Amino acid sequence: MPAEPDPDEREPSKIYRTAAVWRTGAVALLLPLLFALVLIPCLRLLSTYKQTGSLQLSAFILPAVVAVICSIVLWRARHTAGTTMLTVSPSGIAYHSPQLVIVTAWENVEALSNDPLAPTLWLTRAAATYRSPFLHRDLATGRCIPLSAFNYSRSSPLAQDLYQYAPHLARSAKRA
Repeated sequence: MPAEPDPDEREPSKIYRTAAVWRTGAVALLLPLLFALVLIPCLRLLSTYKQTGSLQLSAFILPAVVAVICSIVLWRARHTAGTTMLTVSPSGIAYHSPQLVIVTAWENVEALSNDPLAPTLWLTRAAATYRSPFLHRDLATGRCIPLSAFNYSRSSPLAQDLYQYAPHLARSAKRA
């Protein structure tokens, strides 16, 4: 009598996380901006103090507000880059980000755009679940999975997995 499959066995899948450059790049790009946006009002404060010999409480509000806003933007960029992932399995593909989740079967994957700046996996039907009320919900948002954050190239391990589970993508990628 054949053995029953173990219900706890899961299908093999690979998880791709955003490249380190995306996680540290957000900090590297936004930190100097934060510094500049805080430094400029502080220099203005110093200039005012030199001219008038006094400081007003209202003069401290702008640098504080700018610092708080920039810190929130920096944290959000870092959080978004750190929690975005792509899961590839024999049954389909799943894209998870803080704003959006796309889970779909390989039959719904239509084509692969090999644009060097923004490689994208295009779906036949939208398959998105929106986590953020602020995300623009146009047709393309739910029908495409961005691959650039995952170090995608035609010869990358991600590309090999895509071609393995959806061979038609190799043909669409050559046409793109």
